[in-house]
Amino acid sequence: MNELPPELDTPEFRAAWADWLAYRKERRLATYRPIGLKRQLNALAAFGPQSAIAAINSSIQQNYQGLFPKPAIEPARGTG
Repeated sequence: MNELPPELDTPEFRAAWADWLAYRKERRLATYRPIGLKRQLNALAAFGPQSAIAAINSSIQQNYQGLFPKPAIEPARGTG
């Protein structure tokens, strides 16, 4: 596995990422090329490890080909 961004370098993320790569191989999807891999990991790093793991788990569960992290939802602010 290539070097992970520091924000994602946790045992939990490493396990989820290994699952994601195995899932892609099992589905016979294209393997990541170096530039694409780096950009995917950097995009996930912006969301943090927990959101990145949730995106991986959701994508596998929904049988998606890509990762779709959800931005953190801020509570609605009252008008006043």
